[in-house]
Amino acid sequence: AVLAWVPLGDEVGDANAGMNRRPHFGDSAMLKWALIFLVISLVAGLLGFGGVAAGAASIAKLLFGIFLFICLLFFVLFLFGVGAIAD
Repeated sequence: AVLAWVPLGDEVGDANAGMNRRPHFGDSAMLKWALIFLVISLVAGLLGFGGVAAGAASIAKLLFGIFLFICLLFFVLFLFGVGAIAD
């Protein structure tokens, strides 16, 4: 899961159990799929299926590009402190 909700402070018998949640970023599914299409492209190319290899390579490049753009966007937002909670 790319984004899952992780409960905070849930205790047995807590009246507010599950009410306090924060986003938890797990492994990136987009990067995983980009790598899968890259492997498909390499295997298809080795076996002589040029059209399949080109299609899978195009999909892998597109997914990796989107992943890279989102990572850079989040990094820039992190540098500027967007979303930081002021005390």
